[in-house]
Amino acid sequence: MSDETSTEGGSLVNSRISRRNLMKAGAIVGGSVWVAPVIDSFTSVAAAASKATPLFSFIALQITCGTTTYNVKYDSATGFDYTASGDCGTFALDKCGYEFVSNANGCPTSSELSTPMTFNNAGTQGSVTLGSGCTLDAYVIHRGQCCCGAGPSSDFTGGSPGLCPGLTEPALGATGTITFIAPGNTTSC
Repeated sequence: MSDETSTEGGSLVNSRISRRNLMKAGAIVGGSVWVAPVIDSFTSVAAAASKATPLFSFIALQITCGTTTYNVKYDSATGFDYTASGDCGTFALDKCGYEFVSNANGCPTSSELSTPMTFNNAGTQGSVTLGSGCTLDAYVIHRGQCCCGAGPSSDFTGGSPGLCPGLTEPALGATGTITFIAPGNTTSC
């Protein structure tokens, strides 16, 4: 930076002064001058604590709120936010061979079903919250080549998927906050 200095009435007037020259001037006068530190970057604590990638490819749910049934798919490709993808109503359960019976009721409201899905730090558990008066009817969890879930055969084309072996999965009819656990094996259930 350049300094433009002139004298007016015996005093120095600077129209532009660098931090270095300000500090020198303070030292010459014998006083102390506080100069704000220069900050090159910020790193937030939240950004430093990174979360693991969720271990699910997708989690598809069938829920009933009052008398209305909804099919919803939380997909890794859309950040596990069914409102971003429009995966409500009728959609494919890729690579599973199971499909929910057609349902054209669209997406539930945010007060009926939370979005996006939240995950624990290891990415092994995903949770959603059903609103008041809503229950879990059926679900399919997909990871790698593993598809498992629960629900009446009448809710699926091609029959009901088997339960995820060795996992404690939510009970059908569950309400409130529901947690799903990722299968540990990506090649088979």
